[in-house]
Amino acid sequence: MANFVTNNVKSSSIVSSIVDLTDDGVCVTSIVSRVVDLTDDEGCVLSIVSSVVDLTDDGVCVTGIVSSIFDLTDDGVCVTSIVSSVVDLTDDEVCVTSIVSSVVDLTDDGVCVTSIVSSIVDLTNDGVCVTSIVSGIVDLTDDGGCVTSIVSSIVDLTGDGVCVTGIVSSTVDLTDDGVCVTSIMSSIVDLTDDGVCATGIVSRIVDLTDDGVCVTSIMSSIVDLTDDEVCVTSLVSSIVDLTDDGVCVPGIVSSIVDLTADGVCVTSIVSRIVDLTDDGGCVTGIVSSIVDLPDDGVCVTGIVSSIVDLTDDGVCVPGIVSSIVDLTGDGVCVTGIVSSTVDLTDDGVCVTGIVSSIVDLTDDGGCVTSIVSSIVDLTDEGVCVTGIVSSIGDLTDDGVCVTGTVSSIVDLTDDGACVTSIVSSIVDLTDEGVCVTGIVSSIGDLTDDGVCVTGIASSIVDLTDDGVYVTSIVSSVVDLTDDEVCVTSIVSGIVELTDDGGCVTSIVSSIVDLTNDGVCVTSIVSGIVELTDDGVCVTSIGSRIVELTDDGVCVTSIMSSIVDLTDDGLCATGIVSSIVDLTDDGVCVTSIVSSIVDLTDDGVCVTGIVSGIVDLTDDGGCVTSIGSSIVELPDDGVCVTSIVLGIVDLTDDGACVTSIVSSIVDLPDDGVCVTGIVSGIVELTDDGGCVTSIVSSIVDLTNDGVCVTSIVSGIVDLTDDGVCVTSIVSSIVDLTDDGVCVTGIVSSIVDITDDGVCVTSHALVLFANTRTC
Repeated sequence: MANFVTNNVKSSSIVSSIVDLTDDGVCVTSIVSRVVDLTDDEGCVLSIVSSVVDLTDDGVCVTGIVSSIFDLTDDGVCVTSIVSSVVDLTDDEVCVTSIVSSVVDLTDDGVCVTSIVSSIVDLTNDGVCVTSIVSGIVDLTDDGGCVTSIVSSIVDLTGDGVCVTGIVSSTVDLTDDGVCVTSIMSSIVDLTDDGVCATGIVSRIVDLTDDGVCVTSIMSSIVDLTDDEVCVTSLVSSIVDLTDDGVCVPGIVSSIVDLTADGVCVTSIVSRIVDLTDDGGCVTGIVSSIVDLPDDGVCVTGIVSSIVDLTDDGVCVPGIVSSIVDLTGDGVCVTGIVSSTVDLTDDGVCVTGIVSSIVDLTDDGGCVTSIVSSIVDLTDEGVCVTGIVSSIGDLTDDGVCVTGTVSSIVDLTDDGACVTSIVSSIVDLTDEGVCVTGIVSSIGDLTDDGVCVTGIASSIVDLTDDGVYVTSIVSSVVDLTDDEVCVTSIVSGIVELTDDGGCVTSIVSSIVDLTNDGVCVTSIVSGIVELTDDGVCVTSIGSRIVELTDDGVCVTSIMSSIVDLTDDGLCATGIVSSIVDLTDDGVCVTSIVSSIVDLTDDGVCVTGIVSGIVDLTDDGGCVTSIGSSIVELPDDGVCVTSIVLGIVDLTDDGACVTSIVSSIVDLPDDGVCVTGIVSGIVELTDDGGCVTSIVSSIVDLTNDGVCVTSIVSGIVDLTDDGVCVTSIVSSIVDLTDDGVCVTGIVSSIVDITDDGVCVTSHALVLFANTRTC
């Protein structure tokens, strides 16, 4: 317990004094006030330790905010993290760690006591550890593993009980194989022989049978889970007589009665369940009452009020259902908020959703779903009627379905597939008009190949021969040419869409002269001008677009102005204020960009919130995300991304410069990238991998220095095998040949000897008996 200093001492990371680290002690780091007599094979003492006494021969380290440590036996590895006092850790005790006030008599194989423990008494021979805010522990039996996490009192964990954890107030008599009792429990009684654990906010548990694994999560009371019941979990008030193969009952359940032989589980806010037949899998969701599901009914789920006589192959009835009557032979299920259903024919699959009444679905009518008031005479091939529909009349022979909130439909011709989604009136869909959907007020004269008219549309006029449809809140459309595909989404006015213009969608105020191959103009656009021959589309809140070149794909998302996208510039997207001269292979300019200048031949894209970009060289991939200025990315610089202020001369193999960077200088031939908040970088040598995360200055990383990362202020001369310098470092000097890395909050490091692995976290000074710089 000497308190003297020798040439063999090593200390680092805001350490006040270190004494006698033996021959193989690697390092001592991170805010240590005093350490005495670490024996010959002690590894290290680190992280806010106030005093340590007599760590025996194989004790590796003592770390964390530790006030005092006493007599760690021969194989005690370490004592770490805010420990006030520790007494008599036995021969094989590994460590005592993390805010522990007092520990007494951990037996021969007790590994550790950790994390805010006030008192521990008599952990038996195989008790592994006691951890995390424990107030009192009593008599953990021979195989009790540990007691952890805000535990007030534990009593008599039997022979194989591994641990008791979580916020537990009291636990009584876990039987021989009960593993643990955890997480906010008030009382536990008589978990049977194989009950593993009881967890979660549980108030009372009674008589889990022989194979009941656990009882968990906010339960009020449980009674008589049968022989193979696995668990009962989650806000359950009472459970009665789950039969032999019922696996579990979870969720907010009020009462359950007589789940038959193969009923798997009853879950999630169920008030009452009666007589699930032999193959009924489960009853789940908010269900009020269920009666007589037939032999193959799998489950009844969701908020269901009453179910009657599901036929032989009816799989399930879920959702908010009030009443169901006579689903025919192949009716799969009845789901959703359904009030009443009558006579689904032989191939009717299901009746679902909020349906008030259904009448006479013909032989191939698949289903009627989702808030339907009345349906009349769906013809032979009408598949289904879905959505909020008020009335349907005379769907012709190939009309597939009528769905959504529809007020009235008249005379869908022979190939009109369906009319769907809040439609007020439809008139004269021609022979190949597939469907009319969405909130449509009036439709006039869809030509021979007009597929459908959908969405909230007010008026549509003269869709030409190949105009597919006009959809979604459209106020007026004029003269869609021969190959015009569609005009969709809130459009106020459209003029002269050229021959191959695909579509105009999403809140467009005006469109002018889409050239021959312009596919579409979409999404809140105020003005578009002169999309060239291969300009695909202009989309998403744009104010003005100018001169998209021959291969410019699209301009999208809140744009103010775009200028001269070169021949291979794919698109300019996002909130862009101005774009200038994207070179031949510039892919796109996207996301809040203020100005872009001269992307060279292989510049892929300029994206993100960028204020100014200058001269991306031939292989510069992209410049993205909040950048102010970029200068001369070399031939293989892939990209510059994320809040960049200034970049200078990335060498031939500099991959990218990313994340809040202020300035970068001369990354050498194999410098992969410079990333993170970097203020200045100087001369990364040939194999310097990258410089990342808040770096102020870097100097001369030697040939194998991989990277310099994380808040670094200054780095000097990392030797030949120095891997990296990371995490809040102010200055580094001459790491010797095998120094792996320098990391953490380090102010100054001097001469780590030949086997010094690393110096980390709040280090002030290092001394060694070999040499100094």
